[in-house]
Amino acid sequence: GENGSRGETEPRGPREIGEAFADLGASPGVDTQQEGARIGLTVMADRTEQAVALLADVFQRPALDAAAFLRLRERRLHAMAAFGNNPQALGVRALQAAVFGREHPYGRPKGGTPQTVAALGPEAPRRFYESHIGPATCALVFAGRISLRDAVQLTMRHFGAWDHAATVPEVPVQPPARQREQILFVSSPGLSQTVILAGRTAVPDGHADEAALRIASAAVEGTLWGRLRREQGRTYSVDVSFDAGPRASLMVISAAVQADATAEAIREFEEAMPRVRNSFDD
Repeated sequence: GENGSRGETEPRGPREIGEAFADLGASPGVDTQQEGARIGLTVMADRTEQAVALLADVFQRPALDAAAFLRLRERRLHAMAAFGNNPQALGVRALQAAVFGREHPYGRPKGGTPQTVAALGPEAPRRFYESHIGPATCALVFAGRISLRDAVQLTMRHFGAWDHAATVPEVPVQPPARQREQILFVSSPGLSQTVILAGRTAVPDGHADEAALRIASAAVEGTLWGRLRREQGRTYSVDVSFDAGPRASLMVISAAVQADATAEAIREFEEAMPRVRNSFDD
């Protein structure tokens, strides 16, 4: 139809949607974070309108099939059971709770826990869609060989009649940084390595100091990698992540080291930040 609708027919099911995207030669990418979700795809320029029409149909008339939801929930629970004892995952979960507090949304795993996922019923995605998905809470972004005029025309043709009322969920505020140091221990017996993580709240996305913090993060990563990997051969990798959100963010330094080098690696973590700070001062 003119607005991407398929008349009075039933919404497309998962298999039909997959076939429709395959016919376009595209595979949609889905990314879900604490602050929102994104669906994107890349198509040849001459198939842009068909892609927009398909996205419009999916957004405005989602099937939200109960059987498909139950299959996805079961798959998610199996994945949690398989990777739930991963020491890196256990460490991140403990760090999030310590930094933000267990009651803060960022203090809980973004993918949920086995208990919270198992408690979700097929009505949950429908309830969230009805409350929070609509023109007021979504943005349509075009990039590539398309003019602004054509992008606006395509949007109005396929999304212009969408009038679903929706409200933006409340964005969590960042809790104050904790002034005291904490040491957390998560037992994982029988492993030959120790996963070490250090982290704290950082500036939110778009802050004037974000770029400087990202540069400093890269410097910390390089310093620790040079010491723990190149000089001492104690680890295969060091990672510094800076997960910035609109109100809250988390900076984490992590490395998996040989168990007998745990104390030495912790000292390297403690000394890394002063080394980086001094290098910038110089």
